[in-house]
Amino acid sequence: MSDTSQGPGWWLASDGRWYPPESHPNAVPPPPPPAPPSAPRPTKPLGFQPLGTSTAQWTQVALWAVAAAQVLQGFFAYRYWQAFTDWYDRRTGTFEQATSAQSTYSNVSTLAWLVWVVALILLAVWSGHVHTTTTSLLPGNRVRTYSRAWAIWVWFIPVVNVFSTPQVIAENQRIADSHRRNNQVIESWRSTPIQTELYWWWALVAIGMVTSGVGGRIMAEDVTTSREYLGGLTAVMIGSGITALGLAIGAVFITDLNEKLKA
Repeated sequence: MSDTSQGPGWWLASDGRWYPPESHPNAVPPPPPPAPPSAPRPTKPLGFQPLGTSTAQWTQVALWAVAAAQVLQGFFAYRYWQAFTDWYDRRTGTFEQATSAQSTYSNVSTLAWLVWVVALILLAVWSGHVHTTTTSLLPGNRVRTYSRAWAIWVWFIPVVNVFSTPQVIAENQRIADSHRRNNQVIESWRSTPIQTELYWWWALVAIGMVTSGVGGRIMAEDVTTSREYLGGLTAVMIGSGITALGLAIGAVFITDLNEKLKA
């Protein structure tokens, strides 16, 4: 307050004194300052989407586990072959020893197939993740032969998976191996050669499984001689070894592919 006006808006009260504008009974308070602009909501980054570490690791472990199971199956098939021969041909073993060896072989074979089923599921999940990652590396048109759904479900389609699954893997491998510019592959990625490890993986596993399957079918039928039965068991031994070798090559192939898609 003051005895004289101090400028515009000052007002004279009944006590004869001057008061500033903000103290007037009818004064309107100034509006509050505007709120600061909110930060924009973060959007999902576009571009390269690296392959998850857990997906890659579990798939590698699954293939090595199946390879190990095939080695065990072949080993216990040999033990059964030896026990059967000692009892039936050489008369140096007992029927109980042969029966025990057969039981162990059957249990290991069942375990090997269970590991196969788990590995198959993990491979299908891995295939879907790899498809997503490789698609993120493609140029803007993103044209490719196989869809993500096909890359997953083809693993479970009998007969078709023998021929189509390696083609899906080959397409992913071509993209992963192609030269990149700013995390985008060049347009000529389809001309990237297929690694020979993929051929060996698929061919050896196919040959090994067919050989083991034929051997198992011979053993399941009513064979007339012990030689026929032992021949089927021998086929199982050979097929298990070939399959294990193919799976080991496949595990190395997948490990290399996963490393290329992590960063």
